[in-house]
Amino acid sequence: MQENEKFSSNISSLSLKEKNTNLFLIIASVVLSVFAVYLLYSFLDKTGIVSFGKNETVKPQNVQQLIQVEV
Repeated sequence: MQENEKFSSNISSLSLKEKNTNLFLIIASVVLSVFAVYLLYSFLDKTGIVSFGKNETVKPQNVQQLIQVEV
């Protein structure tokens, strides 16, 4: 009888460990997916392939101009 209790105890502890492992993998997958989407968004925005609502062209304030002087 004690062997059956030990066996069922081992099974329940294994299933709990499997549930914890599965939960961890699900959470890690969601976090990595969100991070991948953010990186894709950032890459597409910086390369200019897709503009996400930025229709205006902004010039930098400190634009250096080519100045030629004849002597």
